[in-house]
Order: sequence, then C-alpha cells, then structure tokens
Amino acid sequence: MRHSLAGLAHTVRAIGVAIAVMLAFPGMTRAAPDCNVNRNLVNADLTGCDLSGVDLTGANMSGATLYNADLTGAILVGADLTKATLRGAGLSYADLSGANLTKATMRDAGLFGATLTGANLTGVFVPASTFWHADMAGANLTNAKLSDSNLSGANLRGAIMVGTELSRVSLRSANLDGANLSRAGCRSF
Repeated sequence: MRHSLAGLAHTVRAIGVAIAVMLAFPGMTRAAPDCNVNRNLVNADLTGCDLSGVDLTGANMSGATLYNADLTGAILVGADLTKATLRGAGLSYADLSGANLTKATMRDAGLFGATLTGANLTGVFVPASTFWHADMAGANLTNAKLSDSNLSGANLRGAIMVGTELSRVSLRSANLDGANLSRAGCRSF
C-alpha cells in the first residue's frame, strides 16, 4: 500500500508539472518530450529541442546549450542568453528584441528575418551565420565575431559595431545608417 501511494503521489506531481508547463507555454505541445522548459533555464541542455513558436519572454537561459535547437518564430524578448551555445540553432523569424546574448556562441546559426532590435550581442561569436533581412536596429555588437556571416538585407540602423570582426561578411543591401563601425575589422566584403 505504501508503494502504491508513493507512486500515485509521483504521478499526481508529474501531471501537475505538465499542466503548469502547458498553461505557461501554450506552444509547448510541439516540443520534444525530453525538453524540460520553464522560465529558469540557466545552464539547461536543450540540444535539438523543438521550441519553435514558444514564448520565452524574459526567460533566463544564460549558459544554456541549444545546439541544433529549433527556435523558429520563438519569442525571446528580453531573454538572458548570456554565454549560451546556439551552434546550428534555427532562429528564423524569432523575436530577440532586447535580449542579452553577451558572449553567446552562435556558429552556423540561421537568423533569417529574425528581430534583434536593441539586443545586446557584445562579444558574441557568430561566424558563418545567416542574418538575411534580420532587423538589428540599435543592437550592440561591440567586439562581436561575425566573420564569414551573411547580413544581406539586414537592418543595422544605429547599431553599435565597435571593434566588430567583419572579415568576409556580406553586407549587400544592408542598412548601416547611423551605425558605429569604429575599429571594426573589415578586411573584405
């Protein structure tokens, strides 16, 4: 009898957690079953998780591993992704307005049409990534490493790009009005 009550208590607790997650994140029904998602995701391993369309506004994801995660259309407004690993992550059409991506690693990330207005990308490592038509107006890209990335059609109006590495970066049709490119490394475009 004792074991069956303990098992029942565990089951009830699991159901309660599942209901709480479903209420907090209505889009979570599409996430992979092993992806434990809540607003405190410090150092969480979300490798390969499908978080497309999920609202993670204000989530603390500092140090999280999102290797090859699908965040297409995710809402990460004001999220803290400091030192997060987003290598190969799909962030097309994601909203990262005001997000903190300081020293994040985003090699080979896809940010087609993503919104990064006012985001802090200080010291971010994003070589060989795609920012086609991304809106990065007012973003802080100080000392960011963007070599071999494609920023064609990106809106970088008023962006702070002091000391940004731009070697072999495509800026075709990008809007750089009012962007601060002092000390930026522009060896070839």
